[in-house]
Amino acid sequence: MLKLGQFIQLIFISVLLTNLAFAVTDQEDFERRVFYKEKCLEIEKYSVGSAFSVDCFHNYHHFNSKAHSSHYSATSARAQKKLKIAEYNLWHPGSLRSGFKDIPFVAQIIEQWDLVAATELLPVIGRDEENNNEVVEFLENGPNLLKELMKTDGNEEQIKELKDNLEQAKNLYRAPGYLKILFELRKLDKSWALILAPRGEASEPTHVQEMVGFFYRSSVVRPIVNEHCDEFKSQYDGKAIACIPNLKKEFMGRDVRNVFSRRPFIANFESGNFDFTMVTSHVIFTSPDEEDRMAEILKPSFGVSTYEDIGTGITKETYARVAESKIIIEMMNNLREYYYEEDIIYGGDMNLNHGNGFWADLLKLFPGADIFISEATTISQPRFLSSGTPTNGVSNDFDHFIFDPKKSSECMSGSKDTTEVHSYYTGKIQKYIKDEYLIRDPAEIVIDAIVEDVLALDENENEVDDDKEDYDYSMIPGAKIKMENKIDAFEKELKKLKTIKNGKVVWDDYRFDEKMNFFKRRVFTDQLKNRFYYRVYSELISDHFPVSMSCKNNGTDDDEN
Repeated sequence: MLKLGQFIQLIFISVLLTNLAFAVTDQEDFERRVFYKEKCLEIEKYSVGSAFSVDCFHNYHHFNSKAHSSHYSATSARAQKKLKIAEYNLWHPGSLRSGFKDIPFVAQIIEQWDLVAATELLPVIGRDEENNNEVVEFLENGPNLLKELMKTDGNEEQIKELKDNLEQAKNLYRAPGYLKILFELRKLDKSWALILAPRGEASEPTHVQEMVGFFYRSSVVRPIVNEHCDEFKSQYDGKAIACIPNLKKEFMGRDVRNVFSRRPFIANFESGNFDFTMVTSHVIFTSPDEEDRMAEILKPSFGVSTYEDIGTGITKETYARVAESKIIIEMMNNLREYYYEEDIIYGGDMNLNHGNGFWADLLKLFPGADIFISEATTISQPRFLSSGTPTNGVSNDFDHFIFDPKKSSECMSGSKDTTEVHSYYTGKIQKYIKDEYLIRDPAEIVIDAIVEDVLALDENENEVDDDKEDYDYSMIPGAKIKMENKIDAFEKELKKLKTIKNGKVVWDDYRFDEKMNFFKRRVFTDQLKNRFYYRVYSELISDHFPVSMSCKNNGTDDDEN
Protein backbone atom coordinates (compact mmCIF):
# COMPACT_ATOMS: atom_id res chain seq x y z
CA MET A 1 0.00 0.00 0.00
CA LEU A 2 1.39 3.40 -0.99
CA LYS A 3 1.93 5.69 1.99
CA LEU A 4 1.20 9.41 1.83
CA GLY A 5 4.85 10.28 2.37
CA GLN A 6 5.92 7.95 -0.44
CA PHE A 7 3.20 9.34 -2.69
CA ILE A 8 4.41 12.91 -2.09
CA GLN A 9 8.00 11.85 -2.87
CA LEU A 10 6.90 10.37 -6.20
CA ILE A 11 5.07 13.58 -7.08
CA PHE A 12 8.16 15.60 -6.13
CA ILE A 13 10.39 13.50 -8.39
CA SER A 14 7.87 13.78 -11.22
CA VAL A 15 7.80 17.55 -10.86
CA LEU A 16 11.58 17.79 -10.97
CA LEU A 17 11.88 15.54 -14.01
CA THR A 18 9.29 17.46 -16.00
CA ASN A 19 10.78 20.85 -15.04
CA LEU A 20 7.37 22.16 -14.03
CA ALA A 21 8.48 23.95 -10.85
CA PHE A 22 5.49 23.37 -8.55
CA ALA A 23 2.95 23.13 -11.34
CA VAL A 24 0.44 20.32 -11.08
CA THR A 25 -0.85 18.73 -14.27
CA ASP A 26 -4.40 17.47 -14.69
CA GLN A 27 -3.12 13.89 -14.48
CA GLU A 28 -1.22 14.51 -11.25
CA ASP A 29 -4.23 16.27 -9.76
CA PHE A 30 -6.44 13.33 -10.72
CA GLU A 31 -4.00 10.83 -9.18
CA ARG A 32 -3.93 12.75 -5.91
CA ARG A 33 -7.71 12.87 -5.77
CA VAL A 34 -7.83 9.11 -6.38
CA PHE A 35 -5.34 8.56 -3.55
CA TYR A 36 -7.30 10.74 -1.11
CA LYS A 37 -10.57 9.09 -2.12
CA GLU A 38 -9.06 5.69 -1.26
CA LYS A 39 -8.02 7.08 2.13
CA CYS A 40 -11.52 8.47 2.65
CA LEU A 41 -13.00 5.02 1.98
CA GLU A 42 -10.47 3.51 4.37
CA ILE A 43 -11.47 6.01 7.06
CA GLU A 44 -15.12 5.17 6.48
CA LYS A 45 -14.42 1.45 6.91
CA TYR A 46 -12.08 1.52 9.89
CA SER A 47 -12.93 4.73 11.80
CA VAL A 48 -16.55 5.59 11.11
CA GLY A 49 -18.15 2.22 10.50
CA SER A 50 -21.91 2.43 10.91
CA ALA A 51 -21.83 5.59 13.05
CA PHE A 52 -22.89 7.81 10.14
CA SER A 53 -22.87 8.04 6.35
CA VAL A 54 -19.74 9.00 4.41
CA ASP A 55 -19.47 10.08 0.76
CA CYS A 56 -16.02 9.91 -0.85
CA PHE A 57 -15.84 11.66 -4.21
CA HIS A 58 -13.24 13.39 -6.35
CA ASN A 59 -14.80 16.81 -5.74
CA TYR A 60 -15.23 16.52 -1.94
CA HIS A 61 -15.49 14.12 1.00
CA HIS A 62 -18.66 14.36 3.08
CA PHE A 63 -18.91 13.02 6.63
CA ASN A 64 -22.37 12.51 8.16
CA SER A 65 -23.57 13.23 4.66
CA LYS A 66 -27.21 12.25 5.20
CA ALA A 67 -27.68 14.24 8.41
CA HIS A 68 -29.45 17.15 6.74
CA SER A 69 -32.11 14.85 5.26
CA SER A 70 -33.28 13.91 8.75
CA HIS A 71 -32.34 17.01 10.76
CA TYR A 72 -32.86 20.06 8.54
CA SER A 73 -36.06 22.07 8.67
CA ALA A 74 -36.38 25.42 6.89
CA THR A 75 -39.06 26.43 9.40
CA SER A 76 -36.80 25.66 12.37
CA ALA A 77 -33.88 27.42 10.70
CA ARG A 78 -35.96 30.57 10.14
CA ALA A 79 -37.14 30.42 13.75
CA GLN A 80 -33.50 30.82 14.82
CA LYS A 81 -33.58 34.15 12.86
CA LYS A 82 -29.90 34.09 11.99
CA LEU A 83 -27.15 31.80 10.80
CA LYS A 84 -23.92 31.97 12.79
CA ILE A 85 -20.88 31.60 10.51
CA ALA A 86 -17.25 31.31 11.60
CA GLU A 87 -13.80 30.93 10.08
CA TYR A 88 -11.25 29.02 12.13
CA ASN A 89 -7.62 28.10 11.48
CA LEU A 90 -7.43 24.94 13.60
CA TRP A 91 -3.64 24.49 13.32
CA HIS A 92 -3.03 20.90 12.25
CA PRO A 93 -5.34 18.88 14.52
CA GLY A 94 -4.12 15.31 14.84
CA SER A 95 -0.45 15.95 14.07
CA LEU A 96 2.46 15.28 16.41
CA ARG A 97 3.34 18.96 16.14
CA SER A 98 0.03 19.93 17.75
CA GLY A 99 -0.33 16.76 19.77
CA PHE A 100 -1.57 18.38 22.96
CA LYS A 101 -4.69 19.95 21.48
CA ASP A 102 -7.72 19.67 23.76
CA ILE A 103 -10.04 18.30 21.06
CA PRO A 104 -13.22 18.12 23.20
CA PHE A 105 -12.75 21.76 24.19
CA VAL A 106 -12.09 22.81 20.59
CA ALA A 107 -15.41 21.19 19.72
CA GLN A 108 -17.11 23.16 22.49
CA ILE A 109 -15.75 26.37 20.98
CA ILE A 110 -17.01 25.42 17.51
CA GLU A 111 -20.41 24.43 18.91
CA GLN A 112 -21.42 28.09 19.34
CA TRP A 113 -21.69 28.50 15.53
CA ASP A 114 -23.67 26.78 12.77
CA LEU A 115 -21.17 26.80 9.90
CA VAL A 116 -17.39 26.89 10.30
CA ALA A 117 -14.92 27.30 7.44
CA ALA A 118 -11.93 25.38 8.82
CA THR A 119 -8.34 25.66 7.61
CA GLU A 120 -5.09 23.79 8.37
CA LEU A 121 -6.77 20.40 8.54
CA LEU A 122 -4.50 17.42 7.89
CA PRO A 123 -4.73 13.86 6.62
CA VAL A 124 -3.23 11.19 8.85
CA ILE A 125 0.55 11.60 8.68
CA GLY A 126 3.78 10.37 10.26
CA ARG A 127 3.64 7.65 12.89
CA ASP A 128 -0.17 7.56 12.78
CA GLU A 129 -0.08 6.87 9.05
CA GLU A 130 2.46 4.08 9.58
CA ASN A 131 0.21 2.58 12.25
CA ASN A 132 -2.84 2.72 10.01
CA ASN A 133 -1.05 1.01 7.14
CA GLU A 134 0.08 -1.78 9.46
CA VAL A 135 -3.39 -2.14 10.98
CA VAL A 136 -5.10 -2.32 7.58
CA GLU A 137 -2.58 -4.86 6.29
CA PHE A 138 -3.03 -6.99 9.41
CA LEU A 139 -6.84 -6.85 9.27
CA GLU A 140 -6.84 -7.75 5.58
CA ASN A 141 -4.30 -10.58 5.79
CA GLY A 142 -4.97 -11.87 9.31
CA PRO A 143 -8.18 -13.80 8.54
CA ASN A 144 -6.41 -15.81 5.82
CA LEU A 145 -3.57 -16.58 8.19
CA LEU A 146 -6.11 -17.69 10.78
CA LYS A 147 -7.75 -20.03 8.27
CA GLU A 148 -4.39 -21.57 7.43
CA LEU A 149 -3.62 -22.13 11.11
CA MET A 150 -6.98 -23.77 11.68
CA LYS A 151 -6.65 -25.94 8.56
CA THR A 152 -3.32 -27.30 9.67
CA ASP A 153 -4.48 -27.88 13.23
CA GLY A 154 -2.20 -25.11 14.41
CA ASN A 155 -1.27 -24.55 18.01
CA GLU A 156 -4.43 -23.60 19.96
CA GLU A 157 -2.57 -20.91 21.82
CA GLN A 158 -1.40 -19.37 18.53
CA ILE A 159 -4.94 -19.44 17.15
CA LYS A 160 -6.35 -17.81 20.27
CA GLU A 161 -3.65 -15.13 20.24
CA LEU A 162 -4.29 -14.33 16.58
CA LYS A 163 -8.04 -14.14 17.16
CA ASP A 164 -7.49 -11.79 20.10
CA ASN A 165 -5.12 -9.61 18.09
CA LEU A 166 -7.56 -9.40 15.17
CA GLU A 167 -10.34 -8.34 17.53
CA GLN A 168 -8.16 -5.69 19.19
CA ALA A 169 -6.86 -4.44 15.84
CA LYS A 170 -10.36 -3.35 14.82
CA ASN A 171 -9.99 -0.41 17.22
CA LEU A 172 -6.41 0.54 16.40
CA TYR A 173 -6.99 2.58 13.23
CA ARG A 174 -6.28 6.24 14.07
CA ALA A 175 -8.74 8.84 12.85
CA PRO A 176 -7.52 12.11 11.32
CA GLY A 177 -7.77 15.17 13.54
CA TYR A 178 -10.68 16.70 11.63
CA LEU A 179 -12.70 13.53 12.22
CA LYS A 180 -11.87 13.56 15.94
CA ILE A 181 -13.33 17.06 16.06
CA LEU A 182 -16.46 15.88 14.25
CA PHE A 183 -16.82 12.95 16.67
CA GLU A 184 -16.73 15.41 19.59
CA LEU A 185 -19.15 17.80 17.88
CA ARG A 186 -21.64 14.98 17.37
CA LYS A 187 -21.54 14.26 21.11
CA LEU A 188 -22.89 17.80 21.52
CA ASP A 189 -25.31 17.72 18.57
CA LYS A 190 -25.86 14.69 16.32
CA SER A 191 -26.59 16.94 13.33
CA TRP A 192 -22.99 18.15 12.89
CA ALA A 193 -21.42 17.18 9.55
CA LEU A 194 -18.27 17.99 7.56
CA ILE A 195 -17.64 18.72 3.88
CA LEU A 196 -13.90 18.31 3.24
CA ALA A 197 -11.73 19.28 0.28
CA PRO A 198 -10.96 16.24 -1.90
CA ARG A 199 -7.19 16.38 -1.42
CA GLY A 200 -4.39 18.02 0.51
CA GLU A 201 -2.13 20.67 -0.98
CA ALA A 202 1.08 22.43 0.04
CA SER A 203 3.47 25.16 -1.05
CA GLU A 204 6.09 22.50 -1.87
CA PRO A 205 5.72 18.81 -2.75
CA THR A 206 7.63 17.67 0.35
CA HIS A 207 5.65 19.86 2.77
CA VAL A 208 2.69 18.60 4.78
CA GLN A 209 -0.47 18.49 2.68
CA GLU A 210 -3.14 20.71 4.23
CA MET A 211 -6.87 20.45 3.67
CA VAL A 212 -9.79 22.79 4.31
CA GLY A 213 -13.46 22.13 4.88
CA PHE A 214 -16.80 23.19 6.29
CA PHE A 215 -18.19 21.91 9.58
CA TYR A 216 -21.93 22.57 9.59
CA ARG A 217 -24.89 22.01 11.90
CA SER A 218 -27.33 20.30 9.56
CA SER A 219 -30.38 21.13 11.67
CA VAL A 220 -29.84 24.81 10.80
CA VAL A 221 -28.00 24.82 7.47
CA ARG A 222 -27.74 22.32 4.62
CA PRO A 223 -25.57 21.98 1.49
CA ILE A 224 -27.19 22.65 -1.89
CA VAL A 225 -25.97 22.40 -5.48
CA ASN A 226 -23.31 24.89 -6.53
CA GLU A 227 -23.79 25.90 -10.18
CA HIS A 228 -20.07 26.26 -10.84
CA CYS A 229 -19.26 22.85 -9.37
CA ASP A 230 -22.13 21.38 -11.35
CA GLU A 231 -20.93 22.88 -14.64
CA PHE A 232 -17.44 21.43 -14.34
CA LYS A 233 -18.16 18.18 -12.47
CA SER A 234 -16.68 14.93 -13.76
CA GLN A 235 -17.96 11.39 -13.88
CA TYR A 236 -16.09 10.69 -10.63
CA ASP A 237 -17.79 13.48 -8.70
CA GLY A 238 -20.77 13.36 -6.40
CA LYS A 239 -23.68 15.77 -6.23
CA ALA A 240 -22.17 19.18 -6.99
CA ILE A 241 -22.46 20.79 -3.55
CA ALA A 242 -18.74 21.61 -3.26
CA CYS A 243 -15.49 21.60 -5.24
CA ILE A 244 -12.10 23.14 -5.84
CA PRO A 245 -13.07 25.84 -8.38
CA ASN A 246 -11.98 25.67 -12.01
CA LEU A 247 -8.95 27.96 -12.23
CA LYS A 248 -8.21 27.31 -15.88
CA LYS A 249 -8.74 29.57 -18.90
CA GLU A 250 -12.30 28.41 -19.54
CA PHE A 251 -13.46 30.05 -16.30
CA MET A 252 -10.76 32.54 -15.31
CA GLY A 253 -9.71 33.81 -18.76
CA ARG A 254 -6.21 32.40 -18.31
CA ASP A 255 -4.76 29.46 -16.41
CA VAL A 256 -4.08 30.63 -12.84
CA ARG A 257 -3.72 27.25 -11.12
CA ASN A 258 0.00 27.63 -10.55
CA VAL A 259 -0.46 30.87 -8.65
CA PHE A 260 -1.63 28.79 -5.69
CA SER A 261 0.16 26.67 -3.16
CA ARG A 262 -3.26 25.65 -1.78
CA ARG A 263 -6.29 26.31 -3.94
CA PRO A 264 -9.56 27.65 -2.51
CA PHE A 265 -12.53 25.39 -1.82
CA ILE A 266 -16.16 26.39 -2.36
CA ALA A 267 -19.56 25.06 -1.30
CA ASN A 268 -23.16 26.23 -1.42
CA PHE A 269 -25.42 26.29 1.62
CA GLU A 270 -28.98 27.18 2.53
CA SER A 271 -30.41 28.22 5.90
CA GLY A 272 -34.05 29.25 5.98
CA ASN A 273 -34.47 31.97 3.35
CA PHE A 274 -30.73 32.62 2.99
CA ASP A 275 -28.63 30.74 0.44
CA PHE A 276 -25.02 31.56 -0.43
CA THR A 277 -21.66 30.38 -1.72
CA MET A 278 -18.95 29.98 0.91
CA VAL A 279 -15.28 30.19 -0.11
CA THR A 280 -12.36 29.29 2.11
CA SER A 281 -8.60 28.90 1.77
CA HIS A 282 -5.30 29.09 3.60
CA VAL A 283 -3.18 31.55 1.63
CA ILE A 284 0.56 30.85 1.39
CA PHE A 285 2.78 32.56 3.99
CA THR A 286 6.31 32.23 2.59
CA SER A 287 6.78 33.72 -0.87
CA PRO A 288 9.30 31.74 -2.97
CA ASP A 289 12.72 33.35 -3.59
CA GLU A 290 13.37 31.55 -6.89
CA GLU A 291 13.00 33.86 -9.89
CA ASP A 292 11.34 31.20 -12.06
CA ARG A 293 8.75 30.42 -9.41
CA MET A 294 8.17 34.13 -8.76
CA ALA A 295 7.44 34.67 -12.45
CA GLU A 296 5.18 31.62 -12.53
CA ILE A 297 3.10 33.19 -9.75
CA LEU A 298 3.16 36.81 -10.90
CA LYS A 299 2.64 36.53 -14.67
CA PRO A 300 -0.86 35.00 -14.45
CA SER A 301 -1.85 37.19 -11.49
CA PHE A 302 -0.28 40.59 -12.27
CA GLY A 303 1.25 40.23 -15.74
CA VAL A 304 4.78 40.89 -14.44
CA SER A 305 7.79 38.75 -13.59
CA THR A 306 9.01 40.42 -10.40
CA TYR A 307 7.27 41.81 -7.33
CA GLU A 308 9.08 45.14 -7.80
CA ASP A 309 6.90 45.84 -10.85
CA ILE A 310 3.58 45.40 -9.03
CA GLY A 311 3.33 48.56 -6.97
CA THR A 312 3.35 50.05 -3.49
CA GLY A 313 2.85 47.85 -0.45
CA ILE A 314 3.93 44.54 -1.98
CA THR A 315 7.25 43.09 -0.86
CA LYS A 316 9.45 40.10 -1.54
CA GLU A 317 7.93 38.49 1.55
CA THR A 318 4.27 39.12 0.67
CA TYR A 319 3.96 39.02 -3.14
CA ALA A 320 2.72 35.41 -3.28
CA ARG A 321 0.11 36.08 -0.59
CA VAL A 322 -1.18 39.08 -2.53
CA ALA A 323 -1.21 37.12 -5.80
CA GLU A 324 -3.32 34.31 -4.32
CA SER A 325 -5.67 36.83 -2.70
CA LYS A 326 -6.08 38.68 -5.98
CA ILE A 327 -7.06 35.56 -7.88
CA ILE A 328 -9.48 34.51 -5.13
CA ILE A 329 -11.23 37.88 -5.37
CA GLU A 330 -11.36 37.64 -9.18
CA MET A 331 -12.77 34.14 -8.88
CA MET A 332 -15.47 35.35 -6.47
CA ASN A 333 -16.51 38.04 -8.94
CA ASN A 334 -16.66 35.47 -11.75
CA LEU A 335 -18.90 33.26 -9.62
CA ARG A 336 -21.25 36.18 -9.11
CA GLU A 337 -21.17 37.29 -12.75
CA TYR A 338 -21.56 33.88 -14.38
CA TYR A 339 -24.13 32.28 -12.09
CA TYR A 340 -27.37 33.11 -10.31
CA GLU A 341 -25.93 33.30 -6.78
CA GLU A 342 -25.05 36.82 -5.62
CA ASP A 343 -24.13 36.04 -2.01
CA ILE A 344 -20.46 35.06 -2.32
CA ILE A 345 -18.70 35.03 1.06
CA TYR A 346 -15.01 34.37 1.70
CA GLY A 347 -13.81 33.30 5.13
CA GLY A 348 -10.20 32.19 5.49
CA ASP A 349 -6.64 32.74 6.65
CA MET A 350 -5.14 35.19 4.14
CA ASN A 351 -1.83 35.79 5.96
CA LEU A 352 -2.33 39.49 5.17
CA ASN A 353 -3.27 42.32 7.50
CA HIS A 354 -6.41 44.40 7.00
CA GLY A 355 -4.49 47.68 6.94
CA ASN A 356 -2.34 46.98 3.88
CA GLY A 357 -2.81 49.65 1.21
CA PHE A 358 -3.20 47.26 -1.72
CA TRP A 359 -6.62 46.02 -0.55
CA ALA A 360 -8.41 48.94 -2.19
CA ASP A 361 -7.10 47.89 -5.62
CA LEU A 362 -7.77 44.19 -5.07
CA LEU A 363 -11.35 44.76 -3.92
CA LYS A 364 -12.12 46.69 -7.11
CA LEU A 365 -11.98 43.30 -8.84
CA PHE A 366 -15.11 42.32 -6.88
CA PRO A 367 -17.14 45.56 -7.09
CA GLY A 368 -18.92 46.47 -3.89
CA ALA A 369 -16.94 44.03 -1.73
CA ASP A 370 -15.17 44.90 1.48
CA ILE A 371 -12.71 43.10 3.76
CA PHE A 372 -13.69 42.61 7.39
CA ILE A 373 -11.77 41.91 10.63
CA SER A 374 -9.06 44.37 11.58
CA GLU A 375 -8.49 43.05 15.10
CA ALA A 376 -5.54 40.69 15.65
CA THR A 377 -6.34 36.99 15.20
CA THR A 378 -2.96 35.27 15.65
CA ILE A 379 -1.23 34.46 18.92
CA SER A 380 2.10 35.99 19.91
CA GLN A 381 3.84 33.70 22.40
CA PRO A 382 6.03 36.24 24.27
CA ARG A 383 4.46 38.49 26.88
CA PHE A 384 6.78 41.36 25.92
CA LEU A 385 8.64 42.42 22.80
CA SER A 386 12.40 42.99 23.04
CA SER A 387 11.58 46.68 23.49
CA GLY A 388 9.58 45.87 26.61
CA THR A 389 6.25 46.61 24.94
CA PRO A 390 3.49 44.18 25.96
CA THR A 391 2.23 41.98 23.11
CA ASN A 392 -1.10 41.31 24.83
CA GLY A 393 -0.69 37.85 23.35
CA VAL A 394 -1.56 38.83 19.77
CA SER A 395 0.32 39.51 16.57
CA ASN A 396 -1.49 39.87 13.21
CA ASP A 397 -5.00 40.12 11.79
CA PHE A 398 -4.67 37.38 9.18
CA ASP A 399 -8.19 35.90 9.30
CA HIS A 400 -10.83 37.74 7.29
CA PHE A 401 -14.25 37.74 5.73
CA ILE A 402 -14.75 39.29 2.29
CA PHE A 403 -18.21 39.93 0.85
CA ASP A 404 -20.36 42.64 -0.72
CA PRO A 405 -22.34 44.22 2.15
CA LYS A 406 -25.09 45.38 -0.20
CA LYS A 407 -25.53 42.08 -2.00
CA SER A 408 -25.22 40.17 1.29
CA SER A 409 -27.13 42.61 3.48
CA GLU A 410 -28.33 39.63 5.53
CA CYS A 411 -24.87 39.64 7.11
CA MET A 412 -25.03 43.31 8.12
CA SER A 413 -26.77 45.04 11.01
CA GLY A 414 -27.88 48.19 9.28
CA SER A 415 -24.69 49.90 8.14
CA LYS A 416 -22.51 47.91 10.56
CA ASP A 417 -20.99 44.50 10.00
CA THR A 418 -21.58 41.68 12.47
CA THR A 419 -18.03 40.31 12.43
CA GLU A 420 -16.25 39.45 15.65
CA VAL A 421 -12.93 38.03 16.88
CA HIS A 422 -13.16 35.47 19.68
CA SER A 423 -10.12 35.91 21.93
CA TYR A 424 -8.91 33.08 24.14
CA TYR A 425 -8.01 35.57 26.85
CA THR A 426 -11.53 36.48 27.96
CA GLY A 427 -14.82 34.84 28.87
CA LYS A 428 -15.50 31.12 29.01
CA ILE A 429 -12.41 30.11 27.04
CA GLN A 430 -10.07 31.94 29.40
CA LYS A 431 -11.90 30.53 32.44
CA TYR A 432 -11.56 26.97 31.18
CA ILE A 433 -7.84 27.31 30.44
CA LYS A 434 -7.25 29.02 33.77
CA ASP A 435 -9.14 26.38 35.75
CA GLU A 436 -7.69 23.39 33.92
CA TYR A 437 -4.15 24.34 32.91
CA LEU A 438 -2.73 27.65 34.16
CA ILE A 439 -0.10 27.27 36.90
CA ARG A 440 1.62 30.68 36.92
CA ASP A 441 1.06 33.70 39.10
CA PRO A 442 0.90 36.45 36.43
CA ALA A 443 1.29 39.23 38.96
CA GLU A 444 4.45 37.94 40.56
CA ILE A 445 7.54 38.47 38.44
CA VAL A 446 10.50 36.90 40.20
CA ILE A 447 14.20 37.26 39.51
CA ASP A 448 16.28 34.08 39.27
CA ALA A 449 13.41 32.00 40.57
CA ILE A 450 14.13 28.29 40.78
CA VAL A 451 11.31 25.87 40.12
CA GLU A 452 12.20 22.29 40.98
CA ASP A 453 11.75 19.31 38.69
CA VAL A 454 10.96 21.22 35.52
CA LEU A 455 12.32 21.04 31.99
CA ALA A 456 14.76 23.41 30.38
CA LEU A 457 16.24 23.83 26.91
CA ASP A 458 19.88 23.49 26.00
CA GLU A 459 21.52 25.86 23.50
CA ASN A 460 20.24 23.74 20.61
CA GLU A 461 16.61 23.90 21.79
CA ASN A 462 16.70 20.26 22.90
CA GLU A 463 14.85 19.01 25.96
CA VAL A 464 17.07 18.59 29.02
CA ASP A 465 16.40 17.97 32.69
CA ASP A 466 17.52 20.93 34.73
CA ASP A 467 16.24 21.79 38.19
CA LYS A 468 18.08 25.13 38.14
CA GLU A 469 16.30 26.78 35.23
CA ASP A 470 15.47 30.45 35.75
CA TYR A 471 11.84 31.48 35.39
CA ASP A 472 10.07 34.80 35.30
CA TYR A 473 7.02 33.77 37.32
CA SER A 474 6.17 31.74 40.38
CA MET A 475 3.60 28.99 40.50
CA ILE A 476 0.21 29.61 42.07
CA PRO A 477 -0.81 27.52 45.12
CA GLY A 478 -1.91 24.07 44.02
CA ALA A 479 -0.13 24.37 40.67
CA LYS A 480 2.10 21.35 41.21
CA ILE A 481 -0.87 19.07 41.90
CA LYS A 482 -2.78 20.46 38.89
CA MET A 483 0.22 19.89 36.63
CA GLU A 484 0.97 16.40 37.95
CA ASN A 485 -2.65 15.31 37.54
CA LYS A 486 -2.69 16.41 33.90
CA ILE A 487 0.68 14.79 33.22
CA ASP A 488 -0.50 11.53 34.81
CA ALA A 489 -3.66 11.58 32.68
CA PHE A 490 -1.60 12.24 29.54
CA GLU A 491 0.75 9.38 30.41
CA LYS A 492 -2.20 7.00 30.85
CA GLU A 493 -3.53 7.97 27.41
CA LEU A 494 -0.14 7.37 25.80
CA LYS A 495 0.15 3.98 27.46
CA LYS A 496 -3.23 2.99 26.03
CA LEU A 497 -1.91 3.59 22.51
CA LYS A 498 -1.51 0.27 20.71
CA THR A 499 -0.12 -0.69 17.31
CA ILE A 500 0.76 -3.78 15.27
CA LYS A 501 4.32 -5.12 15.29
CA ASN A 502 5.30 -8.48 13.82
CA GLY A 503 1.67 -9.52 13.63
CA LYS A 504 0.93 -8.76 17.28
CA VAL A 505 -0.83 -5.97 19.15
CA VAL A 506 1.71 -4.15 21.31
CA TRP A 507 2.06 -0.83 23.10
CA ASP A 508 3.17 1.94 20.75
CA ASP A 509 6.05 3.52 22.66
CA TYR A 510 7.08 5.73 19.72
CA ARG A 511 8.84 8.82 21.17
CA PHE A 512 7.12 8.26 24.50
CA ASP A 513 9.68 10.08 26.66
CA GLU A 514 9.86 12.97 24.22
CA LYS A 515 6.08 13.35 24.18
CA MET A 516 5.97 13.36 27.98
CA ASN A 517 8.72 15.97 28.20
CA PHE A 518 7.16 18.13 25.50
CA PHE A 519 3.76 18.01 27.18
CA LYS A 520 5.18 19.13 30.51
CA ARG A 521 7.22 21.93 29.01
CA ARG A 522 4.95 23.29 26.28
CA VAL A 523 1.71 23.16 28.24
CA PHE A 524 2.97 23.95 31.74
CA THR A 525 6.49 25.11 32.53
CA ASP A 526 6.75 27.42 29.52
CA GLN A 527 3.99 29.43 31.18
CA LEU A 528 6.61 30.59 33.66
CA LYS A 529 8.70 32.34 30.99
CA ASN A 530 8.03 35.68 29.34
CA ARG A 531 9.09 34.41 25.92
CA PHE A 532 6.51 31.58 25.97
CA TYR A 533 3.88 33.24 28.15
CA TYR A 534 0.93 32.64 25.77
CA ARG A 535 2.14 29.38 24.25
CA VAL A 536 -0.25 27.28 26.31
CA TYR A 537 -3.22 28.63 24.31
CA SER A 538 -1.63 27.63 21.00
CA GLU A 539 -0.80 24.16 22.27
CA LEU A 540 -4.25 23.44 23.68
CA ILE A 541 -6.45 25.17 21.11
CA SER A 542 -4.80 26.85 18.08
CA ASP A 543 -2.40 29.65 17.20
CA HIS A 544 -5.34 31.56 15.66
CA PHE A 545 -8.49 32.97 17.20
CA PRO A 546 -11.74 32.10 15.41
CA VAL A 547 -13.69 34.91 13.75
CA SER A 548 -17.43 34.98 13.19
CA MET A 549 -20.41 36.85 11.82
CA SER A 550 -24.17 36.33 11.77
CA CYS A 551 -26.52 36.49 8.78
CA LYS A 552 -30.29 36.86 8.93
CA ASN A 553 -32.06 33.84 7.47
CA ASN A 554 -35.72 34.76 7.97
CA GLY A 555 -36.08 37.68 5.55
CA THR A 556 -36.36 37.92 1.77
CA ASP A 557 -33.37 36.45 -0.05
CA ASP A 558 -31.49 39.27 -1.83
CA ASP A 559 -31.06 37.00 -4.87
CA GLU A 560 -34.80 37.30 -5.47
CA ASN A 561 -34.79 41.12 -5.55
